[in-house]
Amino acid sequence: MTMHQTIDLTGDEAAFIRRLNDGYVPPPMEVAARVAFDQRLEERLTRPRQLRSPLLLATTAMAAVFLWVALPRPGSVARTPQATVAAPRTVEPTALEEILAVDDWATGEVADLAFALPADYQVLAADYLGR
Repeated sequence: MTMHQTIDLTGDEAAFIRRLNDGYVPPPMEVAARVAFDQRLEERLTRPRQLRSPLLLATTAMAAVFLWVALPRPGSVARTPQATVAAPRTVEPTALEEILAVDDWATGEVADLAFALPADYQVLAADYLGR
Protein backbone atom coordinates (compact mmCIF):
# COMPACT_ATOMS: atom_id res chain seq x y z
CA MET A 1 0.00 0.00 0.00
CA THR A 2 1.44 3.35 -0.97
CA MET A 3 1.25 6.41 1.18
CA HIS A 4 -1.19 8.27 -1.08
CA GLN A 5 -3.48 5.37 -1.82
CA THR A 6 -7.10 6.00 -0.82
CA ILE A 7 -9.04 3.47 1.18
CA ASP A 8 -12.79 3.12 1.06
CA LEU A 9 -14.08 3.47 4.63
CA THR A 10 -17.53 2.89 5.94
CA GLY A 11 -19.34 5.70 7.74
CA ASP A 12 -18.51 4.24 11.18
CA GLU A 13 -14.83 3.85 10.32
CA ALA A 14 -14.58 7.42 9.02
CA ALA A 15 -16.31 8.76 12.16
CA PHE A 16 -13.90 6.77 14.35
CA ILE A 17 -10.88 8.19 12.53
CA ARG A 18 -12.25 11.75 12.85
CA ARG A 19 -12.76 11.27 16.63
CA LEU A 20 -9.26 9.78 16.92
CA ASN A 21 -7.68 12.72 15.06
CA ASP A 22 -9.66 15.21 17.15
CA GLY A 23 -8.39 13.57 20.33
CA TYR A 24 -4.74 14.06 19.31
CA VAL A 25 -4.96 17.60 17.97
CA PRO A 26 -3.43 20.07 20.46
CA PRO A 27 -5.60 22.95 21.55
CA PRO A 28 -5.04 26.15 19.55
CA MET A 29 -2.47 28.56 21.01
CA GLU A 30 -2.96 32.23 21.49
CA VAL A 31 -0.87 34.45 19.25
CA ALA A 32 1.52 35.55 22.05
CA ALA A 33 2.06 31.96 23.23
CA ARG A 34 2.68 30.82 19.66
CA VAL A 35 5.27 33.59 19.07
CA ALA A 36 7.04 32.74 22.36
CA PHE A 37 7.05 29.03 21.45
CA ASP A 38 8.49 29.74 18.00
CA GLN A 39 11.23 31.96 19.50
CA ARG A 40 12.27 29.32 22.06
CA LEU A 41 12.29 26.65 19.36
CA GLU A 42 14.45 28.81 17.06
CA GLU A 43 16.91 29.53 19.91
CA ARG A 44 17.17 25.87 20.74
CA LEU A 45 17.76 24.84 17.13
CA THR A 46 20.45 27.48 16.53
CA ARG A 47 22.24 27.03 19.89
CA PRO A 48 25.63 25.32 19.46
CA ARG A 49 25.84 21.82 20.79
CA GLN A 50 27.73 21.76 24.05
CA LEU A 51 27.86 18.00 24.44
CA ARG A 52 30.02 17.36 21.39
CA SER A 53 33.33 18.56 22.86
CA PRO A 54 33.24 16.60 26.16
CA LEU A 55 31.94 13.52 24.39
CA LEU A 56 34.74 13.68 21.83
CA LEU A 57 37.30 14.17 24.59
CA ALA A 58 35.96 11.22 26.61
CA THR A 59 35.91 8.95 23.55
CA THR A 60 39.48 9.85 22.64
CA ALA A 61 40.66 9.23 26.20
CA MET A 62 38.98 5.81 26.31
CA ALA A 63 40.59 4.85 22.98
CA ALA A 64 44.02 5.94 24.25
CA VAL A 65 43.64 3.89 27.45
CA PHE A 66 42.50 0.85 25.45
CA LEU A 67 45.48 1.11 23.10
CA TRP A 68 47.88 1.61 26.02
CA VAL A 69 46.65 -1.59 27.66
CA ALA A 70 46.10 -3.74 24.56
CA LEU A 71 49.18 -3.07 22.45
CA PRO A 72 52.57 -4.54 23.39
CA ARG A 73 55.20 -2.07 24.42
CA PRO A 74 58.48 -1.81 22.50
CA GLY A 75 61.20 -3.98 24.02
CA SER A 76 58.75 -6.21 25.84
CA VAL A 77 58.91 -9.92 25.19
CA ALA A 78 55.70 -11.49 24.08
CA ARG A 79 54.76 -14.38 26.28
CA THR A 80 54.11 -17.68 24.61
CA PRO A 81 51.87 -20.18 26.32
CA GLN A 82 53.79 -23.03 27.88
CA ALA A 83 52.41 -26.53 27.96
CA THR A 84 52.46 -28.17 31.35
CA VAL A 85 52.38 -31.86 32.02
CA ALA A 86 50.10 -32.89 34.81
CA ALA A 87 51.59 -35.29 37.31
CA PRO A 88 49.56 -38.37 38.09
CA ARG A 89 47.41 -37.86 41.15
CA THR A 90 47.98 -39.92 44.23
CA VAL A 91 45.13 -38.45 46.22
CA GLU A 92 41.68 -39.67 47.11
CA PRO A 93 39.28 -40.03 44.18
CA THR A 94 36.96 -37.14 43.56
CA ALA A 95 33.18 -37.40 43.61
CA LEU A 96 33.17 -37.59 39.81
CA GLU A 97 35.65 -40.45 39.86
CA GLU A 98 33.57 -42.28 42.45
CA ILE A 99 30.48 -41.88 40.27
CA LEU A 100 32.29 -43.14 37.17
CA ALA A 101 33.85 -46.15 38.90
CA VAL A 102 31.01 -48.36 40.11
CA ASP A 103 31.58 -51.50 42.14
CA ASP A 104 29.58 -54.43 40.78
CA TRP A 105 28.46 -56.25 43.93
CA ALA A 106 27.51 -59.41 42.10
CA THR A 107 30.89 -60.11 40.46
CA GLY A 108 33.13 -58.05 42.71
CA GLU A 109 34.60 -56.20 39.72
CA VAL A 110 34.90 -52.47 39.44
CA ALA A 111 33.26 -51.30 36.24
CA ASP A 112 34.49 -48.10 34.71
CA LEU A 113 31.51 -46.10 33.44
CA ALA A 114 33.80 -43.71 31.58
CA PHE A 115 33.80 -46.17 28.69
CA ALA A 116 30.00 -46.09 28.58
CA LEU A 117 30.11 -42.37 27.84
CA PRO A 118 29.93 -40.90 24.32
CA ALA A 119 33.26 -40.39 22.57
CA ASP A 120 33.43 -36.64 23.30
CA TYR A 121 32.83 -37.23 26.99
CA GLN A 122 35.39 -40.03 27.04
CA VAL A 123 38.01 -37.56 25.85
CA LEU A 124 36.99 -35.12 28.58
CA ALA A 125 37.06 -37.87 31.19
CA ALA A 126 40.51 -38.92 29.98
CA ASP A 127 41.79 -35.37 30.32
CA TYR A 128 40.18 -34.75 33.67
CA LEU A 129 40.56 -38.13 35.29
CA GLY A 130 43.75 -39.26 33.58
CA ARG A 131 42.12 -42.42 32.19
